[in-house]
Amino acid sequence: MRTASRSRLRVAALLTVSILAACKGNEVKEYYSGVSDAGAGGGGTEGGSDGGAQTGGTGSGGSPDEGGTDGGTPAGGSGGESAGGTSGETIEPFTGGCTADTDCGPDVACVLGICVKPPPQNFKANFACDDVLIEDSDPDFSCWETPQALERGGPAEVPMRGRIEYFGDGNVTKDLTVKIYDFMTFDPTPCLGVADGIMNVDDARAETEACVDENNIALAETVSHLCDDNPSEGCYEIDAVPTGTELVIRVFGESRLWVPTYEYGVFVNPCVLSEFKDDSVCPEQRENAPADTNWSCSLKDEGGEIYMPNDLNVLSKTTWTTFPPTAGVPRIELGHGAIAGRAYDCQGRPVVNASIGVHDPGRRTTYFNGNPNDTLPQPGLDRTNIDATYANLDTPAGVQGVVQVAWQGDGGNRKLTLVNFNRMVMLPNTLIILSPSGRHPKDVFPPYL
Repeated sequence: MRTASRSRLRVAALLTVSILAACKGNEVKEYYSGVSDAGAGGGGTEGGSDGGAQTGGTGSGGSPDEGGTDGGTPAGGSGGESAGGTSGETIEPFTGGCTADTDCGPDVACVLGICVKPPPQNFKANFACDDVLIEDSDPDFSCWETPQALERGGPAEVPMRGRIEYFGDGNVTKDLTVKIYDFMTFDPTPCLGVADGIMNVDDARAETEACVDENNIALAETVSHLCDDNPSEGCYEIDAVPTGTELVIRVFGESRLWVPTYEYGVFVNPCVLSEFKDDSVCPEQRENAPADTNWSCSLKDEGGEIYMPNDLNVLSKTTWTTFPPTAGVPRIELGHGAIAGRAYDCQGRPVVNASIGVHDPGRRTTYFNGNPNDTLPQPGLDRTNIDATYANLDTPAGVQGVVQVAWQGDGGNRKLTLVNFNRMVMLPNTLIILSPSGRHPKDVFPPYL
């Protein structure tokens, strides 16, 4: 099975000065500075049993060596209370979710309003390089406490381009429509029930997608074409994508061939990414990067041409049918969907030994075998492998949230650390892809979420 390329890694981080603004009933928390550089320190790496907060939780269980757990939860306190970073800003928990660990059941934590079962306590967080585990490595989750900066003074719009790849089996990814929306104003919730009663999945998808078009205006759109350097793949280009805005990217085509895909968590920070963030640079080499490197920068400079590289992914209708049984799920029921993504640290490195929780989970969360040439579900695995990939299958439609956690620290300093947190809308019979690495330079809270 083919999987998303590493060029999809995008670091979303932030820093120092914060402002609070309101727009059309939505809340936006923005972190910026007059320059693009910001610190990005790292945390500990040893796994353990302390479920304490990364930012201020207090423990009530036994010591890590005794197998006890700290009563707090990462970056949200027990019960989803918001815990601030160094600038005093908070992360708002998922609305309508859990409020305490006791809401979630045994051995499950309530993190930012979402129940999540942590990985086994003896598996520390590491990162991988070129599909190889880097032992005793040091994933960086500091952007959730110390946000990096939104570049001020960068271009207001930039080109975006890349390939469109498919999971599993598929056709050439040409003639697919790509539409980009502002996450703050994109509201697909009126379309959640429009296909109820339609028993043919192709017709149901067509009805839902037509509703999305009727209720939302895209910022930009295009149609994919054959790539110049590879006629077996599709490529796309968009001339002007807004920067400093959280985006949703929608990819769809003929309903008999493709499953509509919604990618959440895309953010364009208008500064040129460090050479140390290049895919060919293994993570251990990043120790040579300047201490003030802003890992959230999104742009690439090729001979003076500045653009955002961004490969997209789609799923064929064939894979939609054949893939779930390999993960122990007979089928994705009509009206349900799936969520897929990878766990990344604040520098865009794949995180090994992270686990995810979904607000209203589907029938199964599955992790993968780490084989880049034949990526398949690994039954019984309860955490990310070296590919950092996960999927939640047969996911109910509706407003959803996903949280990722991992263990860090040695001995008594072991803590359950926040890896990522996203909000989105799961439309029936569609696939959601989550792409962000860390916290965005703007915290956006649309009213429907």
